[in-house]
Amino acid sequence: MLKHELFTYAKRTSVRSAVVVLSLAGSLALSSCNKELAGGTGTDPNQPPSGGGGDPMLVIPTSPGAMNPGLDNPLGNAARVELGRHLFYDGRISIASDSMKKSQPGNKAPGISCGSCHDPSAAFTDIRAEKAGQTFSAGVFGKMGTRNAPALTNIGYNAKFTWDGKFASLEDHVPGPMFSQVEMGNNLSRFPGDGGDGNDGYDHTPGSNDTLLLFKRLNDEDKYASMFTTAYGNSEISLDRIVKAIAAFERTFVSTNSSFDSYNKALHNEGGDINAISASAKNGFKLFTDPQRANCVSCHSGYNFTDGKLHNNGLPVTNNDLGAAGVKGSNNALINFFKVPSLRNIAKTAPYMHNGSLATLKDVLAHYVKGGDGSSVHQIKPVALTDQEQADIIAFLESLTDNSFLANTNFKNPWVN
Repeated sequence: MLKHELFTYAKRTSVRSAVVVLSLAGSLALSSCNKELAGGTGTDPNQPPSGGGGDPMLVIPTSPGAMNPGLDNPLGNAARVELGRHLFYDGRISIASDSMKKSQPGNKAPGISCGSCHDPSAAFTDIRAEKAGQTFSAGVFGKMGTRNAPALTNIGYNAKFTWDGKFASLEDHVPGPMFSQVEMGNNLSRFPGDGGDGNDGYDHTPGSNDTLLLFKRLNDEDKYASMFTTAYGNSEISLDRIVKAIAAFERTFVSTNSSFDSYNKALHNEGGDINAISASAKNGFKLFTDPQRANCVSCHSGYNFTDGKLHNNGLPVTNNDLGAAGVKGSNNALINFFKVPSLRNIAKTAPYMHNGSLATLKDVLAHYVKGGDGSSVHQIKPVALTDQEQADIIAFLESLTDNSFLANTNFKNPWVN
């Protein structure tokens, strides 16, 4: 049986509101916390900060390292990935599929799908919401969520998933939006005994009412019989198989080819091009990694520019979203704590923050320069950056855009003509 925690999400405004996987644009959490790094100030724009005994060539590694597959879901299964691609864009995993056929005439599989909120041309963020000037994504029947859909760049390297970090794997996370009353609207079967013993009160047994209608909609598509057989050995459609296939597809969202990557390889003497990014971006990288200046790297560290942890980055606290404190079994010490997102392709994922409250990278820099909003207890401190220095950091962030990733035809919606 698939082991995961499903949430009803019936009230997205509740303390335990859940986030969309497929929920919302990567928030930028540049931090000016005074954390020590193995680096000094440096003077050469071709070199990261040096000094303090650290190796300046190792500030950012040149590869993401090993990806951990899910339980019983090995990497590299092409048939499972292709099945997952079809399911990722299949609106029939939502209850709105029938009602949306007329509004999506070119889409053989209409409805609310994972791809509805995660468009590959925008690093898998929600183009619909951005075009409409919205900070949140709309789910079934126009219902509005309460968070900004995060980007999915290099998501297979994450250790925590969703803005509040409540899921430990992609396989744990995938069912959340499917059974959210706001997002995809599939119903779950109640059974007695949710007595605080860790039982979430829902029947996850294959074949129960929470899955029957979903399976029926997918069985109406003739090609799934052969696709499930190729991926799993027979044509049975199960929640476990759906989840693993979508997770397998999401693990292919790997971005390693930005202009910064070429520059960084040159810094490490691994090929690349030292002139792949501008002088402004080089200075922005120095500021980004300098513990005495912007010190963004104190939270946005490593190949994916995230420490993968939960932080309070100085945004206002709202009663309808308490962050990690709203996760079942958590506590008030985590009020307003959210997961640090990757900054890869960040220039393409506006608006920013878990609530989409900052429209541009310039707005994000301004937030950190002033030391956060000031309405909550946090570690963010004001940082002195001139207008030019802020522009340089933005130039560096723009150098993290991987155009080959954004245009990768392997991520294309297979149902659209």
